[in-house]
Amino acid sequence: VLIDAVLDRDGALSPLAAQADHVLVVLQPNAASITAAYTCIKRLHYAHALKRLRVLVNCATKVSEAQRILANLADTGSRYLALALHPAGCVRDDPRLAQAQRLNLTVVDAFQTSPAAIDLRQIAADLWQWPCGPQAVRQPTPPAIQSSSRNTRPVPAML
Repeated sequence: VLIDAVLDRDGALSPLAAQADHVLVVLQPNAASITAAYTCIKRLHYAHALKRLRVLVNCATKVSEAQRILANLADTGSRYLALALHPAGCVRDDPRLAQAQRLNLTVVDAFQTSPAAIDLRQIAADLWQWPCGPQAVRQPTPPAIQSSSRNTRPVPAML
């Protein structure tokens, strides 16, 4: 089950999203998106005592650039948060995405051989290999104990 979730003002997930086996943060290869993703990762870590989550780069112009971003985030998460950030892959920038959207279809259905469709199928195949151990996300602390009042940040996908 894939859930598109939003963090609450304290950085916590909804009770449903908090039951996810995997948390996937999606970002784009630009400074603002990388900074927002790391902020989201920190908030998730502190709100749920996460030990691991996955990161995906969307709209990557170069696979090598996406891999560098994923490696840097993994190193930073490990060093400063003691958190394992596992790469979920990247989806290459593809003009067929917009065309598929105009057709009200997924790029995988509309343009099966496009770069984005190939990447998405690979990520879907890899997802079956992700280990499912103890739940990745813990229940949030009851609201009466929470004290922070931060802005909400999207967490694009929970698995």
